[in-house]
Amino acid sequence: MRWTLLWLLLPALTGCALPLPQLMERAPEPLFDQFLQELAAGGPEEALLKLRGDYPQSPWTLRAEAVVGVVASRETAAREGASRRLKTLERDLAASRRETESQRTELARLKRDLEDLKQLVIEMELRGRLPAGKKH
Repeated sequence: MRWTLLWLLLPALTGCALPLPQLMERAPEPLFDQFLQELAAGGPEEALLKLRGDYPQSPWTLRAEAVVGVVASRETAAREGASRRLKTLERDLAASRRETESQRTELARLKRDLEDLKQLVIEMELRGRLPAGKKH
């Protein structure tokens, strides 16, 4: 019984375990926090790479992957929404250009009509001033 206990305690007594500071330094939760800070700053997500490499099965790595998925899907949705909005604006712009051209054509016609009416008024005034025997 004593020998069994000694064999069980031997690795702990000989220092085979990692020192506590090294374990704390590599804990996945602080890496997750670092990942969130890197994500918020818009910089490279080095902590995520470290989480994936050192703790692939950790719940913190799974949470980080979920956050990456949510961010990616929101970015995709934002791009798709912006693309749809851009297409709508392009259609509206084309319709506005057609309307503007139509209004320019109408304006030119109205200007011609106005000039014709002015000329008609001038002719009528001239006819009214001519002596009665000299009508055209």
